[in-house]
Amino acid sequence: MNRRKIITLTTDFGEKDAYVAEMKGVILRGNPSVSFVDITHQIPPQDVVHASLTLWRSYRHFPEGTLHLAIVDPGVGTGRALLIARSSDYLFLAPDNGLLSPVVEELKGVSLYQISPIRVDVSPVSRTFHGRDIVAPCAAKLSLGIPPQRLGKAVSSLKTLPIWRVSFRPSRLEGKILTEDHFGNLITNIRQSDYLRFKKQRSGKGVWVKAGKHLIKQLSKTYAEGGRGLIVLFGSSGLLELALRKGNAAKALSLRRGNPVVLTYGR
Repeated sequence: MNRRKIITLTTDFGEKDAYVAEMKGVILRGNPSVSFVDITHQIPPQDVVHASLTLWRSYRHFPEGTLHLAIVDPGVGTGRALLIARSSDYLFLAPDNGLLSPVVEELKGVSLYQISPIRVDVSPVSRTFHGRDIVAPCAAKLSLGIPPQRLGKAVSSLKTLPIWRVSFRPSRLEGKILTEDHFGNLITNIRQSDYLRFKKQRSGKGVWVKAGKHLIKQLSKTYAEGGRGLIVLFGSSGLLELALRKGNAAKALSLRRGNPVVLTYGR
């Protein structure tokens, strides 16, 4: 039986210290045939929102059967739970702090399990590194085909991140900035499906985008369309972005996470 398994890693551990290597070592001791893909270890420290976006963007591009492990865990050592999420195509491991909520909401029909250290059979457990001492051994067992229900109890819900929610109101769609990317583009929580639903309500009307003091009256299709001005477009993730060609929109606009982005109908 082929035991080869792809495990992706998304963390805020950085590249300087041994944390990532320790986790991989524990997994490899449990299953030496695992293949690792490092999505990133450069999530800003303790930034659960950024991690949730990174995982949400990435998971779908991997083969069926991939196990996605994401550790950004400001609550390590507290009473927060550690979760296994199982969809028809993927497995996910992460703390129950909202990191998994966009993925679970999108996939539908996901089974959730709260990891039990006793069932995983781990000891000792550090109070400050559950990624190595609980999640990594659990990942090794899952990669060998051990079902999630043998490693934890079924649960019916998980914590969510309210910042991912948009609001449909009369004549306006209200979203928020989630983060900025490496290029300074501001990524919002407004999906293309939200935009199409909003536009359909007033067929034939244009849609304007307001962010801070800025009003953009048309959407662009590429980053090159804006000359040197501010543009709004749907990026490769399917989320609405504010960008500045040959510039940094985040710095130029002085906008940041949580600032509103509002869609209205053009006059």
